[in-house]
Formats: sequence, structure tokens, C-alpha cells
Amino acid sequence: YMSPEEEKLYRSNGGKEAVIPVSEGDVIDLGGRPLLIIDDPGHTPGSIAILDETNRVLYSGDSIQSGRIFMFGAHRDLKKYVESLEHLSVYDGRYDLVYPCHGKLPVYPDLVPQLIRGAKEILDGAAEGQTVDLFGNQVCLYQFPFAGFLCEMPSK
Repeated sequence: YMSPEEEKLYRSNGGKEAVIPVSEGDVIDLGGRPLLIIDDPGHTPGSIAILDETNRVLYSGDSIQSGRIFMFGAHRDLKKYVESLEHLSVYDGRYDLVYPCHGKLPVYPDLVPQLIRGAKEILDGAAEGQTVDLFGNQVCLYQFPFAGFLCEMPSK
């Protein structure tokens, strides 16, 4: 299962398996356990979150986490990331826990507005970052108390 917006990236990284496309509002039924798909672009073009309302859990992928969120590279979009996190407010009160792919497990819904605030500070030029080397790339780390964002180096 994958967003059609993610398939090109998946294929360019060697993915060969068949893809079942999913998008906002689709439901995957695991035999009495429905999982609602939420489009969540920004970290990648086809990022999705999966809401398990029965268990009140949101599976966020890489977008919501307390670790370092990769936001550098051609397919990242910090503005769309903020829009996606703001869109999650439609689902407020429908989940109590968030399970990301990285960092501390679980995290809680109150992390979402903190991530929005931090990303907006970066976009507005109000956040202070430091240069770090990541896999041979010079990127800018914006470290907040709740998470870090690894972004392109700012223009001078």
C-alpha cells in the first residue's frame, strides 16, 4: 500500500514490488480493524499517516517523531510538511498515541503543534541552526527541545 505520489521515489530507489495505491480517506480493513489513510506530504511527496481509530493510534511514518526529521533533498518540502501537520487537526481527539518510525515510541498528539511551530520558525528564518555532516552532506540542524529538523543549508 502506497500513495501514488510516492511510487516514483520508491521505484528510483530500486523498489520492484507491486503497489496498491492509497490516498486520503481510503480504508484498509484488516478483518474488523479498519485503518484510515491520511495524506501527509512534506517529508516525502507521498508520505501518509494511518489512523487506527479502534485502538486510538496514529502511525505517522517519519513525519511526527521526537528524533531528527530529514527535510533536506530534492523531494522534501517544509511548507507542505506544515500544511500536512495542520491538516491533522481534522483528526484531533481520534487518537491518543502516535507511533513514528524513528525516535521515542510512542509520542503523543501534543507533539504535532510543537513540530508545526518549529517548522514555521525555520520557514520564517527565526530558528537558529548549525551545520552538521550527514552521510557526506552539509545540512543544517535545527534542534528544538522536542525534535530536530535536518534541512538544506540556508541561502546566504
